[in-house]
Amino acid sequence: MKGKSKNKIFFPNLILLGLGLVVIVYSAFNILNLGLMKGNTSTVLNTLENDYYVVGKDPTALQKEKFELLTEELEKDPRDYLKISELVSESFVIDFFNWSNKDAPYDVGGLQYMYDPSTFNKIAHFEYYQKLDMFKSTYGKDQLPELVELTTKTEKTKDYTIEDKTFEAYHAKVSWKYADSKKLETNKFVNECELILVNDDGMIKIVEVKMTDEVNENVNDINEDTEVGTYE
Repeated sequence: MKGKSKNKIFFPNLILLGLGLVVIVYSAFNILNLGLMKGNTSTVLNTLENDYYVVGKDPTALQKEKFELLTEELEKDPRDYLKISELVSESFVIDFFNWSNKDAPYDVGGLQYMYDPSTFNKIAHFEYYQKLDMFKSTYGKDQLPELVELTTKTEKTKDYTIEDKTFEAYHAKVSWKYADSKKLETNKFVNECELILVNDDGMIKIVEVKMTDEVNENVNDINEDTEVGTYE
């Protein structure tokens, strides 16, 4: 007799199971319906991209302008790699040194332009971005440094060797100005750097970053070189 009790169906449980299925089916239907309705207009996450790069997150007006110019240069035939190196340098500087569109210390900008983004990311996080949260919470995101003007001088330099591979190389010196801030002394932030870039099968990549000015106690003292190879 005890064995037969296992085969009993309890109708209250059956009713609850049925209601659960109805809820699941109804929810799935509504999710599907919502998806179909949204499908009528495609969502474009980022329209600023080209064969090699995608513009950084939440780009500023200056960042968009430089990226569009970079895309135009890449579409030319033949390409002017000196001009492309200049625009890659400026695009990197804007994305890296601009903090107004950054959320956290790990939100390092400009990595897409680096030859070795992984190594540079680690160095940049500890040497420059580590106090971003402190500045953000102390002064507010709207007061974080934003680049508004750049001056760049680019020239071809001697070939650059990484391990056993030799590249055509370019040197860029970039200086910039930040937007005025009511709370931050932006003139004490880095406002100049030198870059070495190489032509890696048609894609310009940065192999050295030299911050020629020091940031005072506002961030950290920075005067270290980041490089991955040597000159030929």
